[in-house]
Amino acid sequence: LLKAKGAPDTCYVMGGEDLDGRTLGLRDALHEVVGRNIGTFLSCIPGKLAYYEGENEGERYILKR
Repeated sequence: LLKAKGAPDTCYVMGGEDLDGRTLGLRDALHEVVGRNIGTFLSCIPGKLAYYEGENEGERYILKR
């Protein structure tokens, strides 16, 4: 879904303990954060497109402006 909305192949990670502040491949980043429930944002297009994995099970959102 992120790719369909224009996400590039890389994203910037905010939160997620050991991932915070890193730029990762989008697939790799999603693999690392989905299901971990540790409150992580993946910034795909700054200010326009992001993914949020919340701290509660199943709390997942695509944020698009």
